[in-house]
Amino acid sequence: MDISKDQIRRIHTIIHALEMPDCDYRAFLDKWFGVTTCKKLTYREADVVIKRLEYIATKMGRWQPREGNKQKYDELGNRPGMAKPKQLRMIEAMWCDVSYQPDHEAKIKALNRFIFGFFRISHIRFLEDWQAKKIIRALQEMKEHPAKQRRYASCG
Repeated sequence: MDISKDQIRRIHTIIHALEMPDCDYRAFLDKWFGVTTCKKLTYREADVVIKRLEYIATKMGRWQPREGNKQKYDELGNRPGMAKPKQLRMIEAMWCDVSYQPDHEAKIKALNRFIFGFFRISHIRFLEDWQAKKIIRALQEMKEHPAKQRRYASCG
């Protein structure tokens, strides 16, 4: 059975959390499985890769394993008018792509300062749906036009 899309996404998420260079990632795959892209892994091989990468990332303090099938912010899922857990995870991931902070904790603090600069809201979990959509648009613009990051960064 071939690797699933969810497994590919999970591998790349962990690689991003590790801030692993592409050449190191490909060398890792080549050494252990004889491939240079995770898309050529089987389902079972991908499972092994995920477990190894999660172990490394956890030991480095850059990853917290999931409890069962729960994802971050899932406990905030049933709040009418408020941002959905998926939106909150998207905002956090997009912020990590544009942030210059050295570690995950500093990035999250900077994200909350960024949000406070826009809406005077102290934490991402208090965003309403319409505010989350605005933040996502701003982060997309920051990623597409890096020169505009300074303008938005001054908000926080």
